[in-house]
Amino acid sequence: MEKNYTWKSKRVMKCISVFMSVVIFSFLIAPVKVSAETSITDDGVVRSYTLFGDLNSDNNVDSLDYAKMKMILLGTTSQHTVNIKAADLNGDGDVNSLDLAIMGKFMTGEIRTFPVETKYPSTGDNSTMYPFLNDNFQIALEENGSTGYQWDYVISDVAAATLVSEDSYCFTPNAVGTPVQKVWTFKALMPGKYTIEFTYTQPWETDAEPLKTVKCDLYVSTVNGTVINVNQGDTFKIAMIGGGIAGYSWKYTIPEEMPFTLLSKEILDEHPNSADSMYLIVWTFTAVKPGSHNLVFIGTPFSQKVECQINVV
Repeated sequence: MEKNYTWKSKRVMKCISVFMSVVIFSFLIAPVKVSAETSITDDGVVRSYTLFGDLNSDNNVDSLDYAKMKMILLGTTSQHTVNIKAADLNGDGDVNSLDLAIMGKFMTGEIRTFPVETKYPSTGDNSTMYPFLNDNFQIALEENGSTGYQWDYVISDVAAATLVSEDSYCFTPNAVGTPVQKVWTFKALMPGKYTIEFTYTQPWETDAEPLKTVKCDLYVSTVNGTVINVNQGDTFKIAMIGGGIAGYSWKYTIPEEMPFTLLSKEILDEHPNSADSMYLIVWTFTAVKPGSHNLVFIGTPFSQKVECQINVV
């Protein structure tokens, strides 16, 4: 009787083993419903979190993710079944055998941080950026939520730029207290010079000095095809980048009917003592006559043309 019981037990255990193998295999090859890592908040800002190496979005990087990457490269599963952004471990914009090799090094403990980290360098204090009007620009800073510190920012003119997205990237998986790289994407809305200042604080410490501050100067210039809608009698601004090694300069022409007049011209120079520094030229005009008018700027020495349509109502 005991022998028969042992034989039956082995048979049951074998059946269970086969069943579990089938379940695990099915889990690996079946489409995975990727958990939402991107959300749009009430203010219209897109916010996302990416843990590199976490292809199946379970907030952990392990052999299952390694198996998923293998199957993607073999073509036995679709990229749409995984968080493909998290699979680009070297940041070259593609998922290939190089990423698989990097994942292998992580699995064996040879590396702890994925090299894609270098694709998201932090923005330095007192940085200068030259975005074009209506174009996006980015600021990236390291943040460690486990310490309670968070970044907050203030724009010198709230109408100058708007936040488009806020992305968080983790390059060191499976580690307690690891920081993330926060990337803020803004859209430049007005020509001119502005400042964004970031402060690194613990929100509940309202009287404490920030642990870090990062200030960025923005020189927003007008682009060809810009359309400006303005009321008669109001002012509007046009800004162009000048200077540099080539000594770039601008001249403008106003239509004969004189629909607007020049109110002021200002040169905003970050390094006035440097002969080849770049600066921003800001013209402020007053709209005089209703109608749709063209304001044309010609840059020298390269004869660049920037034409703006000014609609006066």
